[in-house]
Amino acid sequence: MGWRGSIVLIYAEGDIAKNSEDILEHVDGEYHWLDLVCIRIYYFFLGALVAVTSEQEPECIVGVFNTGRTHARRLEAFREDHAGQAASIEQKAFETFQEYRDYEPNGSTPVRCEHDVPTKGTIESLRTLPMEALLEEFRENHPYESSDVKELKPSLIPRSPLSQLN
Repeated sequence: MGWRGSIVLIYAEGDIAKNSEDILEHVDGEYHWLDLVCIRIYYFFLGALVAVTSEQEPECIVGVFNTGRTHARRLEAFREDHAGQAASIEQKAFETFQEYRDYEPNGSTPVRCEHDVPTKGTIESLRTLPMEALLEEFRENHPYESSDVKELKPSLIPRSPLSQLN
């Protein structure tokens, strides 16, 4: 392979790699982008063939065509796979929406019920009182008894608490 053919082949491989990266970065279900890339690759290959004549570099031309065919097949497979997955997602979304619209409780699914949202007054009544008010209420309900006032109750068992039993 001569030096011109090598340059064209390297350029072709680089451009194809760039186009492949562009496809992966920019495809969001927009098929026209794929069409534009396919057209761009096709015209690039035509330009490469014009630059190199068949008697000068036949291997280069074959390599460019083979690479082009490979990428065209990959693009078509990618497009078909994407279209199939998009249709599947759309169908599942439609079925889910229909199930939601045609909801009838049958015992196997939870019953849809309206929630009673409490009023602001109800929520405020459930709030905890400030710490000072809680302390005051506790002291009122549990008066402090000092140890002087308490009477010690004598033990009903006449032995020491740690003695052994027979």
